[in-house]
Amino acid sequence: MNPYFRKRLLLLLPTMVLVSFLAFWLQESAPGDPVAQMLQDEDPDAARPLRDLRIHQANYQRTAKELGMDRPAFYCSLTPLSLPDTLYRILPLSRRETFAAWCRLTGSPVLVQRWYDQFTAYQDAVLALDPAGKDQQFASWRTQLAHIPLMSDPDRIEAALLAMPDSLDSQRKEAALLAIPAIPSGFVYQNWWPRFQWHGSDNRYHHWMVSLLGGTAHRSRVDGQPVWRKIGQAARWTLWMNGVAILFAYGLSIPLGVWMARHAGSGKDQWATFLLYAMYSIPGFWLGTLLLVFFTTPVYGMDLFPSIGLGDLPPEAGWWETLTIRTSHLFLPVFCLTYGSLAYLTRQVRNAMVHELKQDYIRAAWARGLQQRQVIWKHAFRNALFPLITLFGAVLPAAIAGSVAIEVIFNIPGMGRLTYLSILAQDWPVVYGILFLAAMLTLAGSLIADLLYGWADPRVRWQR
Repeated sequence: MNPYFRKRLLLLLPTMVLVSFLAFWLQESAPGDPVAQMLQDEDPDAARPLRDLRIHQANYQRTAKELGMDRPAFYCSLTPLSLPDTLYRILPLSRRETFAAWCRLTGSPVLVQRWYDQFTAYQDAVLALDPAGKDQQFASWRTQLAHIPLMSDPDRIEAALLAMPDSLDSQRKEAALLAIPAIPSGFVYQNWWPRFQWHGSDNRYHHWMVSLLGGTAHRSRVDGQPVWRKIGQAARWTLWMNGVAILFAYGLSIPLGVWMARHAGSGKDQWATFLLYAMYSIPGFWLGTLLLVFFTTPVYGMDLFPSIGLGDLPPEAGWWETLTIRTSHLFLPVFCLTYGSLAYLTRQVRNAMVHELKQDYIRAAWARGLQQRQVIWKHAFRNALFPLITLFGAVLPAAIAGSVAIEVIFNIPGMGRLTYLSILAQDWPVVYGILFLAAMLTLAGSLIADLLYGWADPRVRWQR
């Protein structure tokens, strides 16, 4: 391993760690309760029988432990002294948020916990009075009780408790009223006094990274499938389409850009420049919609390609039939992903070649009587490669980002379409798993570009 490659690889590792921090933080900051979303319709309202409530609570606790919601978020934490050091163990998450709000208002986790203990005893006593859940009046009272733990205003809590009839359990009701914490009128210094805690490796980020590297990351909140399985099924189509698009873009832009440089300033160069700028200015989603309307329907008499999707393969389809069906369905999406990069890369090749053809070493090559092919491709083009190498690190992530609209328009089951559907369904583990993979591909593209620099210029390869 030469020093150049080792240096670039060492710079890549901390960048990957920072990207993992960002992806995990975004996933943790996503709105909604991941446990409730995983349970979906298993969340009964408080008016249903006690048995259903107990079953739901048990399911919630089990699912929360599976998702690691009863663990700290990171290896360490810096929290105000007003919050308990075991706040992460409080479930459900809605009660955890309310508990934290209470602690910030009062500055005393002990008083807040005492209030919750007294209220829970009163609530359990009321729920046990009507186990069948048939009495409508009891159902109304139980619903009101279910909302009280989510309140952090002492006046509202007191009013809600006073509205409950004394006949249910006056003694526990009085104890709950007396346990309501009083909010200090002065400055709560505990909110500004920090506490540092070290949690070790038993935290959500550590388990997330281990499962991520091991290919067993969290499950989708929509269908319960492993995240990497869903992403892997979609990534092959996105990577295949973008790989072909990038191959066509580079394969066509290099000879076209060199040809334009050889005819720089001529009418041919000006017409080609105009067409390239026109191509680059057309949005991909707009062109994709037009191609879908004009070339896949018989309305305009140009139904040259099949409609959206990947096509239906018969069970006995051979490799040639599979290739034919897939190619006919993917031709238009690949074209939409290619033309924008083709226009941009061609201009870069053209400008780099024009600059190199004006250099003294090129004049010296012409003076030595070298053939045109040797001067253009062996001398000028090698030094004109650097802009193309620089752009390679940005073309891949840009193509993946642009494929979101294209995959949605043409109904291609790739990463772009999966991202779109996951955002609509608030399936954040899948969304940020795709974000993490896209970031890794971006870093891989940058690393490949650095290695190509070393290949193109030995002075870069052996620098220290």
